[in-house]
Amino acid sequence: MRSVKKIAIVGGGPSALFAIMACADCGIIPDVFYRELRLQPGAFWFHWVPDWIDSVVSSSSIRIGSVGTRRDYIEKQWKNPPESYTSSFPENQKLEEGYDPKEVSKLIFESHLFNRIPLEENLTDKDLFGLKKRRYDLVFHSFPTSDARNAYKDLFVRFPTITTVHPGNGVFSNSVIYNGFRDSEIVRSSFLWGVYHVELVSDSTRFREWTPAPVYTVELIPFEGSVDPLQLSDSIVPIGRMARFERPLLSHETYKLVRDYIER
Repeated sequence: MRSVKKIAIVGGGPSALFAIMACADCGIIPDVFYRELRLQPGAFWFHWVPDWIDSVVSSSSIRIGSVGTRRDYIEKQWKNPPESYTSSFPENQKLEEGYDPKEVSKLIFESHLFNRIPLEENLTDKDLFGLKKRRYDLVFHSFPTSDARNAYKDLFVRFPTITTVHPGNGVFSNSVIYNGFRDSEIVRSSFLWGVYHVELVSDSTRFREWTPAPVYTVELIPFEGSVDPLQLSDSIVPIGRMARFERPLLSHETYKLVRDYIER
C-alpha cells in the first residue's frame, strides 16, 4: 500500500488545478500556496479531465475557424518566429470538444480536495527550498524559478486581451476565429461559455480606445531547441508550460506528470 506523501503545490492557475486532481486520485490532500486564483482569458479550454470530473462537468463542442493565412498570422503574432514554427492556426474549420475551465475550477476550488494557503506575493526559489526542507516530500510549482526567469527573460511576452461577459445566459455556440490578416491587430476572437474575448498583438495600441481595460497574459515566444527549466532539485518540480518552458504543453498533461512523481 502506497504511503501518503506530504505535497505542496505553489500557484493558482490551470496547472495547479490538474496537480490537485492528480493528488486527489492518489488519495493525497495537498497544501496549495497561491497569490491569486486565475485562469487565462481568451481562446482557452481544458481538453481532458479525469473521469470523476467528466461525470459532473459536461464537455461542449467548440467551432474553430480562421481568416487570412497561416504565415501572416504567425508573423503578425510573433514578429520573427523560427522557420520551423507552424502554430495552431487551422487551415479548415473544425469542431473540438472542450471543458469550461471556469466550471472545472469552481468545482475544484469549492471542494475539500486541498488545504488553502493564500499568499501576498509569489514564493521565491529560497522559499521553495524552505518548503522542501521543512515539511514536504514533493513541491510542485507552476511558475519559472527566479534564476530561470532571469536567464530566459527574452522568451516571455505579454499580450492584451479584451474580455466582456455577454448579457445572455451562456447558452450560445462556442466558437474561435484565428485572424490571419496581417493589417489587423486582432490575433484571435472567441465566444466561449457566454464570454467574448478579443486577443490582440503584443504591441497593440488599439485597446486604449476600448472598454473594459485589457487583461494581460504572459506567454512564451516560439523558440528553437530546448530550454533547461532549472529544476531546483528532484523533489522541487516545475509544472505547466511556463515553468517547464514547453510551449506545446497542455494544462491537463500536468496531471500525468504529477501522478508519475507521486507513484515513483
